[in-house]
Order: sequence, then C-alpha cells, then structure tokens
Amino acid sequence: MIECYCAATANSQKATMMLEECGVAHERRIVDLASGEQGSPAHLERNPAGAVPVIVDSDGPNGEPITVSQSLAICLYVAKKSGKLLPEDPRLHARTMQWSAFGASDLAACATALYLLSRPGDEQERALEIVSGRLTRHLAVLDGQLAGRDYVAGDFTMADVMIYPTLLPPFVDDVLRRGPSFANIEAWLKRMAGRPAIARGM
Repeated sequence: MIECYCAATANSQKATMMLEECGVAHERRIVDLASGEQGSPAHLERNPAGAVPVIVDSDGPNGEPITVSQSLAICLYVAKKSGKLLPEDPRLHARTMQWSAFGASDLAACATALYLLSRPGDEQERALEIVSGRLTRHLAVLDGQLAGRDYVAGDFTMADVMIYPTLLPPFVDDVLRRGPSFANIEAWLKRMAGRPAIARGM
C-alpha cells in the first residue's frame, strides 16, 4: 500500500491523479500546510525539503519500503510500478519524458513565478524573500544529501547532470557565496568541474 502525503497543490494533484489513473492502491494523508505541518519532524523525515507530495510505498523494490518525493519522480515511480502511462516504444517514451519534464520544470517554474510577482507592489519584496528562502532551503537539502556522498544519488548519475548547471554563475552563485556555507555542495561542484566530459559539455 502506498501512503500519499499531499495537500491542495498542483504538485500533489499530479501524484494523486497518477495514482488514480494507474489504479495503484493508496491512501491519502493530508498535510495541513496552513498549520505548518510540512515543517514537523515527522514530515521532514519523509522529505527534508518540507514539501508535498511524498509517497511511502511499504511494498517497494524487492519488497522493501521506499519513500519518494518530487512530483515527477513520484509519477515515474508509479508508472513503472503499475506498468501504465510510460510507453515502452523508444520514441513515445522519449516524447513522454520530454513533455513530463516540460510540465515539471518550465511550466511549473513560470506559473509559480507569475503567481508571486503578480502580488500587489508592497508584497513583491515579500515574494522575493519567499523565493530566496525556498532556494536556500533547497540548497540546504542538497547539501545534506551530499554529506558522505561524492554524487547526489551516491554514484554519478543523470541527477548530477540535471542539477550542476543551475548552480553555476550567474544563476544561484550569489546565494552560494553570500548565504549560509554549503561545504558539501562546494566540494561536489569541484568534483563535477573536474570531470572531463562535464568540462567538454560546458
């Protein structure tokens, strides 16, 4: 059985819709965002970023429990578990991945930015604080993930390639330099820069 920790957010709906469409047995656990439940020790143990959705599958790979966060990762997990909505044909698979990534990154990022920037003038500074705060929290989560690891998932994977360019100047370099110290990220950035293929891809 999958427990889906969710709220009334677009990202949560991606997870719950996927679970429903794929016919995967699950129970919803509503996280009360208004009361700050996402910051509780119990939820932070499920997702250090303190965000929803999160799924906990008691019958994960090899029968072992697994916890998965990030809506795109959850949808991919559910698709593979159920054998639905992720075509095996290489062309359709690639197209499905392309548009899934488009929805998870390009569309979602723009929609969130527009929502925050469309607030009244006196709230725009607060919106900037919200975004900066989120970025700092995300960096803290990444730094924690890299503790004791050379790469994000342990071994070098696509995850490192997907994250690395975003942390280079001029994107979040200012936050890395002027914000809290993220020693694990700094070490990882040096490891990444030292990979010949990464250098060739710059």
